[in-house]
Amino acid sequence: MSWNCGAEGPTDDAAVNNLRKRQMRNLLATLFFSQGVPMLQAGDEFARTQRGNNNAYCQDNEISWVDWHLRSVNLDLLRFVQLLAQLRRRHVEFRRETFLKGAASRASVKDVMWLNVGGNEMKQGEWQDANLRTLGIWFAKRNNLEGRLLLLLNAGDSAQTFTLPSGPVNGPWIRQFDTAQGTHEAMSLGLANDYRLDASSVALLEC
Repeated sequence: MSWNCGAEGPTDDAAVNNLRKRQMRNLLATLFFSQGVPMLQAGDEFARTQRGNNNAYCQDNEISWVDWHLRSVNLDLLRFVQLLAQLRRRHVEFRRETFLKGAASRASVKDVMWLNVGGNEMKQGEWQDANLRTLGIWFAKRNNLEGRLLLLLNAGDSAQTFTLPSGPVNGPWIRQFDTAQGTHEAMSLGLANDYRLDASSVALLEC
């Protein structure tokens, strides 16, 4: 499914363009943090959209050509992709060779827990809720039993405040990025108990 974010084709509406760019970041983050090999088409990293054409392979024109001018126009998106690549390289949890199982290790730490907005492990009924638009993914670090990664997703139309699970250490939460924010520099959240995530946003927290 595709969504034009409220306007069909090019627009001067800043709100629509900002949402479109945020959705690009959301989809790129989902791609880089999924298991398997991330498959980027040339130019995806700087918003080469092919004007929404999904079959541009059969066209030899401006729709299918790579417009390198987009690199400077969308340098912020390129830098975000570079950040995602660095995070994936840094954390083996995002490039596993086996499936996530939700099973406890010998150290009694689950490789992953799926959390609701209240910070509790998802129940079967919640998985069946077609209206649910939020999810937290709580990864155990394989190379650091005291560390955790928390990926928060909000696909809804309104902001949601996630209750953060109790971290295994007393150190601060570090926000690695939030796709709704204008900057993607790592930021300490201190000993936060919750996190407000805007609509249509993804955030990665680390402790």
